Amino acid sequence: MEIQKIISALKGENELMLIDPITGKMGIPEMLDETGRSFYDVHVAAIEALKEYGWKEIAVDGLPPIGQPLIVTIKDNLQGLPNQLRYPVYYVKDTMIDGYSWKWIFGDIANELIPSVSEVIAWKLFPEPYQGKQIIDLND
Repeated sequence: MEIQKIISALKGENELMLIDPITGKMGIPEMLDETGRSFYDVHVAAIEALKEYGWKEIAVDGLPPIGQPLIVTIKDNLQGLPNQLRYPVYYVKDTMIDGYSWKWIFGDIANELIPSVSEVIAWKLFPEPYQGKQIIDLND
């Protein structure tokens, strides 16, 4: 399910949560989760977190934060098709041109995305790496 659909569903649930099921009156009912936060507040936090990790179109949402790893969608001007780059791409200050550019790093080599060939049209934050589950050694 795409993020926008999840956000819409959560917003719909939030509207329902504004009506107390016992009294039928407007207002956030006191339904709390295990941390003591209301379910309404949990939904609002989830919506904000999902928005942060969704796709951002440069023409609409602007440029990404400088120096953070990103997944980008490029307009491949050679083939005329969009293409996703799923390895880390960075929007960085470029001292060679006194401006900013898009770079991806392979080993020790930094490569630049050339706008006339690979125009970045959308970006999203790179997800956190998988941490794995802690394995408990029962033999210790």
